[in-house]
Amino acid sequence: MKKRSAVAASLAMVTLSMFNFPKANAQDSDTASANNQFGFKLLAKLSAQEKNKNIFISPLSIGQVMKMAASGAQGETREEICKTLSLPANLSTSEMNKNDERMIDGILKKTDHPMIGLRNQKADNEFKLSIANSLWANEQFSLNRNFVSTCGKSYKAMVQNLNFSDPSSVNKINSWASEQTNGKIPSILQKLSASQLMVLVNATYFKAAWMDQFTKQATQDADFHTEKGEVKKVPTMVQGGKMIYAEHDKFQIISLPYADQKTNMFIILPKKNSSTDQLIGTFANDWKNVSASLSSKRGTLFLPRFKFEYSTQLADTLSEMGMKLAFTDKADFLPMVNKPPSPFVSQVIHKTYVDVNEEGTEAAAVTAMTFETAALRREEVEKPFEMRVDRPFLFAITNQSTGAIIFLGSVKDII
Repeated sequence: MKKRSAVAASLAMVTLSMFNFPKANAQDSDTASANNQFGFKLLAKLSAQEKNKNIFISPLSIGQVMKMAASGAQGETREEICKTLSLPANLSTSEMNKNDERMIDGILKKTDHPMIGLRNQKADNEFKLSIANSLWANEQFSLNRNFVSTCGKSYKAMVQNLNFSDPSSVNKINSWASEQTNGKIPSILQKLSASQLMVLVNATYFKAAWMDQFTKQATQDADFHTEKGEVKKVPTMVQGGKMIYAEHDKFQIISLPYADQKTNMFIILPKKNSSTDQLIGTFANDWKNVSASLSSKRGTLFLPRFKFEYSTQLADTLSEMGMKLAFTDKADFLPMVNKPPSPFVSQVIHKTYVDVNEEGTEAAAVTAMTFETAALRREEVEKPFEMRVDRPFLFAITNQSTGAIIFLGSVKDII
């Protein structure tokens, strides 16, 4: 028992030191902060629209597709996309792309930790995080070379021309999405039409073991109070010892590191005088301070295993958030094409998958944005804490070196 306590304490020290990476430069920090702010604002909108439903999104995945679109937009259309993404309206396209490129490089870069001896080397080697973009062009139309080049250079997008009238074309896009997400999201589109100009797609995949895995034998059924007021028995994992934790007036928050020692999951549990929806609204502007408030404390975490899929059409939601012109005939995406008319965004589809268990986490997201041409449009004394996650809660998978939220979710029920 003493040996396990010593190991747990050492792991907690390692975890705490993870919060002391060299600070990113101002542009990188601003880019990650904008990503996080956009994520919480979007989650707030979706939670209001889909009450009592589990929601899981990837701000990073959606942001990649929107930034590629912004690279081919101008005027008020581009300003609205930037504003929706919480980016400065006066940020040039080249600056936006360079900042995003640095952030993605920072997220994907492996970091050797000075206390590498405490790692689970097998789990570390099995860590996987991939961010892939693609541009699928309708061969009946002509895209601007500069736009295509920007997507390829800044966003590493694979570019392919397809006959959108051929039913097999949609299968090629879906196969790409499935391959990039290890089969967790087997399809993103149901069909393509001859009126569509192109499809921008991002696929983000994550799989990692916890640095300090939960003991399966300790998992027991415990009560979980759903958003609807029901009480159900669900498999609940238990972990004790020193962990990275903080308690605020309205919530408890804990950070669980993965074996790569660069990625972690925050679990945010509202207190009984608050709710997930209330917290989401405040985190949009205060996440940086909240995520920096944790420190090493001794206590016990009770966390239910959870696994679910989520899908949504984001066009109406993004329009409500300020990206209005992009979905109308007044959209100005002329930099995408060689001649008028300007295309417009017809769909933004987002699908996700998450599985959190004793060993670790697997998560995937695919975002597809389809474009059509207007001419062809159819339509204070410290004491041990206890954090018992037995009611709706929030969670975020983040990258430590940039602070960027990769995945963000709200759990209202354990399915």
